[in-house]
Amino acid sequence: MKGATVTTLLTIVFIAFIIFAIILLLPSTNEIFVIKPCVDNFKTQIRDIVDASCMMDDTDLETLQTVDTSCFDKIEYYADNTEAYLKYKIKQRTTENKIDLFCPRGLVGYVEFDFSLSGDKESLQVNKPEYNFLIQPNKAKLVFCKGMPEICSNLNENDCKKQKGCSWSNSCSGIAEKCTNLNEIECTNQKGCEFIE
Repeated sequence: MKGATVTTLLTIVFIAFIIFAIILLLPSTNEIFVIKPCVDNFKTQIRDIVDASCMMDDTDLETLQTVDTSCFDKIEYYADNTEAYLKYKIKQRTTENKIDLFCPRGLVGYVEFDFSLSGDKESLQVNKPEYNFLIQPNKAKLVFCKGMPEICSNLNENDCKKQKGCSWSNSCSGIAEKCTNLNEIECTNQKGCEFIE
């Protein structure tokens, strides 16, 4: 009977030790299996944008690239004559890290990131798990909207007054604002444009 009690006690101690070890290892497990892959994926996507943007010229078509931002609180853009980078802050951390934005393989220049449609040209307060960027020559612009806006001359008076870039005076005239220049709210009102989910 005494042997069974000792065995039960040892089993309880062993299980308690395993639970304690799991609790201690949980933060590093989260780091290895969640945070690190998210950051690595983000870096790869940013480098893909930089590479594509640096190789473009004015004859190339703009393209959209989705970037996973699920593990970040904030992303900021900085550039001067000597450096260009994105600074990012991982959720629940105080340290910040950087990604270089200079063109690869001896190409001249760097890629400018523009977050202005979120409210601040150089800073993005992350509140979505992913964002879309329009890749242009040496520029990546945060966008919420895609499509081709309906041209002003095709619109009736009611639609014309809602269409950004158009105005009504006996007929609808003007140049409708490009979908990629619109924020989330403006996109829903612009005929021909579609909000990017």
